[in-house]
Amino acid sequence: MKKVALVLALILSVSVIAFAAPTHDWQENYGKVGRLYPVAAGYYFTLVGGKTTMNPASGYYFLEKSHANYDKLAELIFWSAAYGWKINVHCKPAKNARGHAVIDYLLVDTNNR
Repeated sequence: MKKVALVLALILSVSVIAFAAPTHDWQENYGKVGRLYPVAAGYYFTLVGGKTTMNPASGYYFLEKSHANYDKLAELIFWSAAYGWKINVHCKPAKNARGHAVIDYLLVDTNNR
């Protein structure tokens, strides 16, 4: 009986690890801007050379046009791409309906290329 309980506990712990929610924190989603894709509804971009634990669909993060700081954040993404700055992305906890990671806020350290 103890062996059965141990096996079940092991299976449950592995299942919890395997199905853990992606981390939306800025320390887990960073890199250099790879591709920029502006559309009427907002701004898509990808990160390269870093870490993307949100695993957004097709690699795209999305800045919604309705974001209160849209203009400044869009500029920050553009200039980060232009100058090769590493950008850290804090996302909303859930992806949008298309599976893209939606931006909450951004961090850029211009000394950390």
